[in-house]
Amino acid sequence: MGRGYGFGKVILFGEHFVVHGVPGIVSAIDSATEAEVKKTPNGITIKDERRGSKGYTEEKRRSR
Repeated sequence: MGRGYGFGKVILFGEHFVVHGVPGIVSAIDSATEAEVKKTPNGITIKDERRGSKGYTEEKRRSR
């Protein structure tokens, strides 16, 4: 169905400000991720293989 590739970013200052439309200081980082979406007999499946902080991915998975 589709494939995409994108670089990461870091918000250096004003992380919560930008949520409310106030400018922050942002920079690109060299980390990147790739995504691919495929149709399967069971619908669409999302497979997340991004590297993350220790325990972050497991914590987010449990909160769904």
